[in-house]
Amino acid sequence: MSITKFILRSLWYFKKQHLAILLGTILSTAILTGALIIGDSVNYSLNQIVGKRLGNAAYALMTGDRFVRKELADVLGDYLKLKTTAILSVEGISINPETNARVNKSFVYGIDDSFWSLSNLEPIPLANSEAIISSNLAQKLMLNVGDQFLLRVENVDFIPLNSPFIEEEQASVALRLTVKEIVEAEKMGRFSLKSNQVAPNNVFVSNSFLSDRLELGAFVNTILVEDSEDKLVTTDFLNKKLGELWTIADAGLILKDIQETNQFEILSKRIFMDESIDESLSSLDLKNEKILTYLVNSLRSNGKTTPYSFVTAASFLFNNEQLKENEIVVNSWLAKDLGISVSDTLTLDYFTIGSLRTLIEKSASFVVKQIVETGKNGLDNSLMPAFPGLADANSCSDWETSIPIDLTLIQDEDEDYWNKFRGTPKAYISLEKGAELWKSSFGTYTAMRFNKQNVDAKGFESQVLAQLKPMDIGMQFIPVREQGSQAANNGVGFGELFLSLSFFVILAGILLTALLYSLNAESRKSESGLLSAFGFTRKQVLKIQFFESFFIALLGGILGAFMGVLYNYGIMQGIQSIWSDIVRTNDLVVFIKPSTILMGAFSGLIIALLVVYFVARKKLKVTLVYLLKNSSFPKLRIKKTKFWVKISTFTSLGGSLLLLIYSIFGVTDMNPGLLMMAGALFMFGGIALSKWVLSKSLNGSSIKPFGIKMLALKNAALNQGRSIAVIALLALGSFTILITGANRKTFYDLDNSNASGTGGYLHWAESTMPILKDLNELEHEEMKSGISFVQFHNLEGDDASCLNLNLVNKPQLLGVNSAAFDQKQAFSFAQLSEDVDTEHPWLALKEVPDDGIIPAYVDLTVLTWGLKKKVGDTLLYLSESGEPLSLVIKGGLNSSIFQGNVLIEDELFRKHYPSIGGSKIMLIDAPADKQKEIEDYLSDNFTDFGIEIGLTTDRLAEFNSVTNTYLTVFMVLGGLGVLIGTIGLGIVLLRNLLDRRHEIALMQALGFNKSTILKIIFFENFVLLVTGLVIGVLAAFIGILPSLLSSAFDISGGFVFFILAAVFISGVAWIYFPARFSLNRYLIQSLAGE
Repeated sequence: MSITKFILRSLWYFKKQHLAILLGTILSTAILTGALIIGDSVNYSLNQIVGKRLGNAAYALMTGDRFVRKELADVLGDYLKLKTTAILSVEGISINPETNARVNKSFVYGIDDSFWSLSNLEPIPLANSEAIISSNLAQKLMLNVGDQFLLRVENVDFIPLNSPFIEEEQASVALRLTVKEIVEAEKMGRFSLKSNQVAPNNVFVSNSFLSDRLELGAFVNTILVEDSEDKLVTTDFLNKKLGELWTIADAGLILKDIQETNQFEILSKRIFMDESIDESLSSLDLKNEKILTYLVNSLRSNGKTTPYSFVTAASFLFNNEQLKENEIVVNSWLAKDLGISVSDTLTLDYFTIGSLRTLIEKSASFVVKQIVETGKNGLDNSLMPAFPGLADANSCSDWETSIPIDLTLIQDEDEDYWNKFRGTPKAYISLEKGAELWKSSFGTYTAMRFNKQNVDAKGFESQVLAQLKPMDIGMQFIPVREQGSQAANNGVGFGELFLSLSFFVILAGILLTALLYSLNAESRKSESGLLSAFGFTRKQVLKIQFFESFFIALLGGILGAFMGVLYNYGIMQGIQSIWSDIVRTNDLVVFIKPSTILMGAFSGLIIALLVVYFVARKKLKVTLVYLLKNSSFPKLRIKKTKFWVKISTFTSLGGSLLLLIYSIFGVTDMNPGLLMMAGALFMFGGIALSKWVLSKSLNGSSIKPFGIKMLALKNAALNQGRSIAVIALLALGSFTILITGANRKTFYDLDNSNASGTGGYLHWAESTMPILKDLNELEHEEMKSGISFVQFHNLEGDDASCLNLNLVNKPQLLGVNSAAFDQKQAFSFAQLSEDVDTEHPWLALKEVPDDGIIPAYVDLTVLTWGLKKKVGDTLLYLSESGEPLSLVIKGGLNSSIFQGNVLIEDELFRKHYPSIGGSKIMLIDAPADKQKEIEDYLSDNFTDFGIEIGLTTDRLAEFNSVTNTYLTVFMVLGGLGVLIGTIGLGIVLLRNLLDRRHEIALMQALGFNKSTILKIIFFENFVLLVTGLVIGVLAAFIGILPSLLSSAFDISGGFVFFILAAVFISGVAWIYFPARFSLNRYLIQSLAGE
């Protein structure tokens, strides 16, 4: 008979034993393959979402609070021969007036037919007051086609909200719309330029309709360009062409021809000219004059006052010379009104505007240098910027501005001046002094004038555009599709994640396979002995056994890989239903790659063959006589307990005790890390102690009679390797389950303590529209009592929290009041850079080194997993003026309500992003009994801002829900793994009974009844079960001591108890029934071998 034929016959003859091995291989392979398929499915689904939210768009120009001509998209498209579309994008609040259901943070897009061309869909025509809404928004608002709803959109403008003298208009504009169509995700229903798997609440309206209602004209803030097969079309290429095709209108500039002075004047629609624009225009080879005109509260001299006047700082020559910093020129009207002459002193009172429209009144005094004729020689109304609410007012009493105007101070002569000269400045100071007094973060100058020098308007505009580039004001195309794909492919690694979550199940499957094969090999020792006796070498016998098992492992790998597909479907169903906190979307689909199936099958095959090889190799390392006798114990050698076991026991248990004492009595707050280490040391020491006790029970030399329990203990000690393996598996499993359950919330004490993730604040509030004022200045008396607001400026970005599965490069940026946090000692840090003062870490945000790199803090979990960076790394942003900003991560916060945000000092934030006026995010510090009062007041007074108020503890719990869900999955799969491990305990028992069948037969022959033998067998294995569970539970309780003592402790006690009880009951069952079954067999013939 050939070896091949022998192997095939053995496969059939031992089919029952091989079936058990096959099941073990299928189990481990299925779990492993399923985890890999989950990774593929999530990555595929995220990439599908990228396609759904972008259509065919590949590049986007997002100008934020700046606006470009709508026709620029057409000009670019015609030049590039590509499809383009212009969109007006704003945020809004959607309301169903019938049910009062409302959805804040709705995304509103003003589109035209070109939008649909980027998705190969038939255009859906939109009339005025018609809207297309996404299906998820329709579901939330319970709207159908033909229904009407109310949409409040952010009242955006060319002028930044926080600019000086700009009136605070209504935060939103109300639109009553009719639902024209409801679109699903596949029909651009989830259009978004942000990398997030959560579907946005979208509203699409006519571009012209939205522009008209917002009084923006034909201007937009987003341009999309489709993908191109031409490799020359790149982001750099598009940005270059943008610079060639844009106009000064796209730059937000206005060109005027000042005939009286034979000059061109450049004005900004934003009133104050950006510094980057000023620098570019200053480099023109034309003589220029810079102008800064400001509204002062009063002009005082000789005990008289002239209220509310414009003063201009400029580089004009007076008497053929520049003004000194302390000199001022006044017009004849002001000189008469105040009765002043040359050399008199004149004082200016004026406001500067700080954060959240805080007004700071200041004064400056000057000496009158000259008196000029009013309204002549270019010193006229053209010097006044087009301040809305001022420039178009018919009279002084009609002025509308952000500063308080006392109309009682305005006299008839002031009204007469306005009627005749309008905003003609009444005084003039040097440009340098004006910049010193009135320079703002929005810019320094309100206009620039250039001598014509034989250049016409068109030629002048060409010169301006040759110097000015879109990047100077932060305008650039970005590759949204490429970034979306990178974010999807490099986000949360679900394959690796579920491999780790399934660790115990995979390990249990491997151990099960090893035990089953070991049991099979044990029952075939005599066969191996006969083969050796017939002349087969051990290598040949090993080869026969290996290839016999190869076919089983191969079949198990293949079947396991396909079973992994079913396992994957189950897990995918779970994470989109009961575990939906992980993904927060229902758009995940199963995606199976043949390569993954092959990898899973191959991995399962290799694992099974490695197990077979090492077990078979070990089994053949015995004498031929032992194999032929089929004896379980060839020679019992009793050794003393090894020295390393004693050392391990003392050092582990002693170290655990020392760490426990130090953590409780040696430090102010319990250190969770130290106690976790103490628990792990206790578990290791407990396992080492168990080995010592087993060795000592076997080494006992006493000839005194002993009872059933001691006999059972000695029997357990005969094969210490098996016994310790069972104890270790059960200890590690129960330890992991309990630790996992205890980590479901926090290691910190109270959720509202200052050092906790809430910072000690009561509420977190967000609004759709920015709130421009400091809420600490509320006139509501009761709201001032013990209540304070901390408002943040924010630069919107992608969500970098654990709620987003995508990799994020530019998270939302928050400007925080570091001094307030330092005073409150709010929040705590998991890691800090070495140069940060640990006593006052928040103050490090104020320290900007000479290289201009801005210090920042990030939640450590987000930093590690969301951004895949570490403390000391750098994040790159662009400032409002287009300059690159480097943010160095100075530290990582412990889990907090700031998850997903990058925190920098608010003063630095406003310096680089001055146009972001108002606050959309705030924290509220108040006693708990003020909760309802605060919520009612803010909801009643800021409804039109789309405010959402919630407890900080609820926000933290939402973030924790992701971690908790992962831990729940781990507990479930870990519990399953330990349950499978108890099956292994039963297999160990079966094998043990097989090895000891001669011993059991002898005991029966000597008069032991079956009941007594059952007690001995049951107790020796029950000791292993209880020892393993007790060691694991005690070790876990040491590790979770901070949580146990915390009032915020939120372990799912019932669930953990259920798993541990299931493990215990399963273990008892797998001890009792195999033992009972073995005793029912006829064992007397086993004595023939003795």
